[in-house]
Amino acid sequence: KRYGYVGEITSNPDGSPVRDAAFWSRQPHNVEAFTNELPAASDEVVLASILRSQRQGGPAYDVKGSSDPSERFMVSHPNRDLRFGFANDGVSIRPEGDRTWQVKLRATGLGREGAMTPLEQVRPSANGRTVTYEHGIATEWYVHGPLGLEQGITIYQRPAGQGELTVTVDAPSDLTPVLESYGAVMFMASDNRAKLIYHPLFAVDADGKIVPAHMTLDGKTMTADEVDLLAR
Repeated sequence: KRYGYVGEITSNPDGSPVRDAAFWSRQPHNVEAFTNELPAASDEVVLASILRSQRQGGPAYDVKGSSDPSERFMVSHPNRDLRFGFANDGVSIRPEGDRTWQVKLRATGLGREGAMTPLEQVRPSANGRTVTYEHGIATEWYVHGPLGLEQGITIYQRPAGQGELTVTVDAPSDLTPVLESYGAVMFMASDNRAKLIYHPLFAVDADGKIVPAHMTLDGKTMTADEVDLLAR
């Protein structure tokens, strides 16, 4: 299993940076003020905190059918200026009420170097606050909650071959993605303000243990690599 989390950054009415107390309580969401210091807790504690916080809240976080003919489902975050739209070609993320910028996300490949399997476009399904894309060899899923939108990929069989297990995620956007040293991807506007953050990923093996994982960025394609010690 693989976990990712997307959260909006500049949602205060005055446009000032906000803090995400559940995950980045010690780091202001201002690019110039960011440091490489991670929360003083183990990965297991941080992941448990994210999952616990993300699953709080009531029906306000449930996904609904979309009136936009290009989408199947949509949901607006009740406390952040964000709208998420779910279509066959992936997830679109933009401010509520306008289209000053947009980021799209879609898992596009799974496997190992030299043996990648494409993940084709599929029709999403929704249940409550969760949207899933069934790819056969894996399920790409999104959970809407208080922290924002959580992205995950559940892999059902250990991909053949040797080397790191790799998942590629296309992220076309009006913004410029920047990979930070601590593993997050910041989506920057032309005024050098961060509008969106893709937090550092977590990878969990078949026995429920966190395994080493890291993110790379090539243009507007994010690649997640993990040492799949026990994935099967």
